[in-house]
Amino acid sequence: MAPPVLLERPFPSRRFPGLLLAALVLRLSFSDQCNAPERLPFARPTNLTDASEFPVGTHLKYECRPGYHGRPFSIICLKNSVWTSAKDKCTRKSCRNPKDPVNGMVHVIKDIQFGSQINYSCNEGYRLIGSSSATCIISGNTVIWDNETPICEICQPPPDVLHGERTQKDKDNFWPGQAVFYSCEPGYDLRGAASLHCTPQGDWSPAAPRCEVKSCDDFLGQLLNGHVLFPLNLQLGAKVDFVCDEGFRLKGSSASYCVLAGMESLWNSSVPVCEQIFCPSPPVIPNGRHTGKPLEVFPFGKAVTYTCDPHPDRGMTFNLIGESTIRCTSDPQGNGIWSSPAPRCGILG
Repeated sequence: MAPPVLLERPFPSRRFPGLLLAALVLRLSFSDQCNAPERLPFARPTNLTDASEFPVGTHLKYECRPGYHGRPFSIICLKNSVWTSAKDKCTRKSCRNPKDPVNGMVHVIKDIQFGSQINYSCNEGYRLIGSSSATCIISGNTVIWDNETPICEICQPPPDVLHGERTQKDKDNFWPGQAVFYSCEPGYDLRGAASLHCTPQGDWSPAAPRCEVKSCDDFLGQLLNGHVLFPLNLQLGAKVDFVCDEGFRLKGSSASYCVLAGMESLWNSSVPVCEQIFCPSPPVIPNGRHTGKPLEVFPFGKAVTYTCDPHPDRGMTFNLIGESTIRCTSDPQGNGIWSSPAPRCGILG
């Protein structure tokens, strides 16, 4: 009997090359490990590890973070290298239900759970005292609102003004639309609005005025041929001094004070005048003359020069004794005087 004929079976890779490639991809896709799981904002691992890869079947235990509640749970590394979902394992804790402020309202923007914010507002005519918002935050093992419920108040008495008075001093509460009026003590001027009114928001508008010490007008440019010495301010009690330029003398008061006259602030003396200083005609000397002319006026600073007359017919020669030039100056009272006595012409011998 003839031996059986063995039929050769070709190697699968030769007949089905695509099948081998698919198997290889499948094996690579389903490795035997998972990468480290992403951080969960609502939970934290019970046992910390620095491992970056975990074998299939690994259980990682978690507990809810502060601000969240839920039972401890685990996530598992599956054969497809994906961790099981932790969704809805922890839910946000809720703060207590916020109360409306008296004469106001609370506004819940989304919810009252951990991390959420609420806002407060007051009814028309009331002013909010405190914080206008609150956030649900962690406090130990629970959550609380980070701000207390504010207070809604109507307008409180308006501010007092130094050296001033206002109407309705005996009233403690004001409603929107009501007004008060301010005035100042004698000697003070009101700067700002004379009246304030209570607004629907529960505050006062506009800003409170102030009372400033009255001031007198300045003398700028009013003293010809002189100048005014000013203090730091021109308020009541201020003193200004008047000084004439060189060559002029003061006619009138040398100072003036800012005083209260009725309801007005005025200077107690008028602006003086600065008069030009003149000297009398220079003296005439025997046997000599000066450079001045007949009927000439001699203002401050004017100079005249003396010379002696020649007398050749007499056979005499005169010499000048003293200062040859004198100038017009002034004494402490502002009178015009010559700088020195006139010289004389004498015979030397």
